[in-house]
Amino acid sequence: MSNTCGGVMSVRFVFSLCVVFVLSSCAVSSDTETPICFASESEARKVGRKIYDKGFNHRVSYWVTGNSEKTIVGLGLKWGGFSPTDFCPQDQFPVLVLYDQPKDSPYDKQVVLKWANFVFRQMHNDMKTSG
Repeated sequence: MSNTCGGVMSVRFVFSLCVVFVLSSCAVSSDTETPICFASESEARKVGRKIYDKGFNHRVSYWVTGNSEKTIVGLGLKWGGFSPTDFCPQDQFPVLVLYDQPKDSPYDKQVVLKWANFVFRQMHNDMKTSG
């Protein structure tokens, strides 16, 4: 009887580990959302710089911390130095929202990225509508 009980316990343990592994895999999401793609690397660079210079980090900080005066260290935009075809169709170039979270950061990485992508898209839409 002890062999059977031990076998059942082993199966339950392995099953529990599998469930935990599968659920934790589902909870992990990508660090970048689907980026906005541009016709040229030059256009991606121009848009990325313009959005960043117009207060991207401070706007994200407002949504994450409630204080737009704070800077979120490690938050930025990237438009070069990687293969654009990993993110966009052939002959298009993305601007990526990145958060290289410092070890001592008080901010949740997924929360920062969620708001950063939201702010980036809003600022891009504002640029398109303002001419």
